[in-house]
Amino acid sequence: MAQSGGGSTEATGDAIDVVVGTDISHDSNLFRQPSSAQRTSDTITASFIGLRLDKQYSLQRFQFDITQSALRYARTSYLNFNALDYRGAWIWQIGSRVSGTIGADRRESLVPFEDVRNPGNPTRNIRVGENRFFNLDARAFADWHLLLGVSESSQTSERAIEIQPDFDATSREAGIRYAPPSGNSIAVVQRSTSGDYVNQSSSLVLGTGYKQDETELKVQWTPTGKSSLNGRLTRLSRSHERAGQRDFSGTAAELIYSWATTGKLDMKFIAKRDIAPYQDPSGSFVVNNTLSVLPTWKITEKTVARLLAAQTTSKFSGYATGPAVGPARSETLRLVELGVDWSPVSRMVIGASVLRQARDSNIPAFAFENTILRITAAYRF
Repeated sequence: MAQSGGGSTEATGDAIDVVVGTDISHDSNLFRQPSSAQRTSDTITASFIGLRLDKQYSLQRFQFDITQSALRYARTSYLNFNALDYRGAWIWQIGSRVSGTIGADRRESLVPFEDVRNPGNPTRNIRVGENRFFNLDARAFADWHLLLGVSESSQTSERAIEIQPDFDATSREAGIRYAPPSGNSIAVVQRSTSGDYVNQSSSLVLGTGYKQDETELKVQWTPTGKSSLNGRLTRLSRSHERAGQRDFSGTAAELIYSWATTGKLDMKFIAKRDIAPYQDPSGSFVVNNTLSVLPTWKITEKTVARLLAAQTTSKFSGYATGPAVGPARSETLRLVELGVDWSPVSRMVIGASVLRQARDSNIPAFAFENTILRITAAYRF
């Protein structure tokens, strides 16, 4: 091992891994057309190679994950694209009182067809999301911690998307956290975000920028050795420059209960409420209420079965662009996914899953059903 200065650079665990694999899926309703329309099915092959680094030097930990993927569509080949995703982080620590993370990430993907304004629209649109972040946790006295953070994020798309427009944004946050030796904690964080809309077709509806203020309460509680409870409650207010009619405010929340019922069966229950901007003709924001259950069963040392069952109810509210746009959208998305992962050897994982989705909407054009069959295989060198 190389050494720097007076300290050892000896690492713990694997330092570098190369991962290669293939993901093959068949989608029965690729463009999310309603039942009244002609549906398009397709088989998508995603081949990928990635580099993983996770290395500890004394109190400092460095992580890096970069993946190059090639996505190929059997029938709709004009959707083919290559994606570069990465995440890097320096998890730093100074003494026993001050720690934090500096990092960046990037994700490239096809905009989901269920998120477009015109259902069934087969237009290709590649979206890139990037984030850069810094946070600090300083133990001020006893069990009280000072929290600080700043982040920059951006979204860019091949085509302008008014419903979820591209943006550049900067967020700053500060808070306090009480964390006794029991492992439980409670924190209050104040966050302020300023952003500018970019790549939009018109600023008359969206305005030119926005500001969002959030006050958030976070709780972590471990009632028993086999269960944990994580929750957050967020009050947010969003204002739009030169488009005040699209301002909104509300309360978001999330509650996650994890329970290790036995050595082989784990259960997770999630109740979540999100509020997000969504520039639909019938409203300026959407409220999503989601209930999920995620059991995981370790069948053998090499085989794990998992289930996801979720229901999301969405209501679109706020400013409408005119009286002729029809009723405000209201819809329910139900999904069930069953999967099995098998590891025949320590560095290989083979998986198979089936996902069934169905969305009901008071606007028939936004309703759809689809089934996705998926097989994956990955090997780590």
